[in-house]
Formats: sequence, structure tokens, C-alpha cells
Amino acid sequence: MRTVGCGPARLSRRSATGAIVFVQVGPALSFAINAVTFLVSYAAIRSVPKVATATEVSPPRARSFGRELVEPLRAIASVPMLRMLLVAGGSYAAMARSDDRVVVPR
Repeated sequence: MRTVGCGPARLSRRSATGAIVFVQVGPALSFAINAVTFLVSYAAIRSVPKVATATEVSPPRARSFGRELVEPLRAIASVPMLRMLLVAGGSYAAMARSDDRVVVPR
């Protein structure tokens, strides 16, 4: 996406267009246009036909606490990248909470 300006005042092309519309038509009409675009988006989403999901097709099975606890761990264990992130994140959290900080006297 192309940006206009520099530093904290950088605007994307969409933001720049919105700013121009805001200046040209005023805040009330700008917010009205924004509201209409939300309504159009809502109508478009509602017009999509609903499809049957897996829970609607198959009967729900009984879940146990142990199964709910183990299932995410199996998912993490089956993906090497997730395992690495879990180990790295856990190591970082353990080091960040450590009270073994070195204090250098002045």
C-alpha cells in the first residue's frame, strides 16, 4: 500500500482519500457515508447463504476435562514451529521473572 507523507503523519492512500472527503463535505456527511458503507457491508455479509457446519451435521460428542486439556497440547506437539515457540516463550518468561539479577554497585 502506498503511503503519503513522512513520520507519524503518514497516511495510506485510503486514509488520504478519507481525509479529503472529510474536509470537502464536513464531518456530519463523512460519518453518514461511513455508516452507509457499514450497512452495505452488513447487508452483503447477511446475503451470503448459510452452510451446514460440522456441529450441525454430526451429533455432539461428550467432552471431558482431560480431553479438553490434552487436545491443544497434542496440536502443539504435532507442529515443530509451535513447539519451538512454546519452548522459546517459556524460557523467556522464566528468565524475565527470575530474581537472579546481577546488581553492579557504583
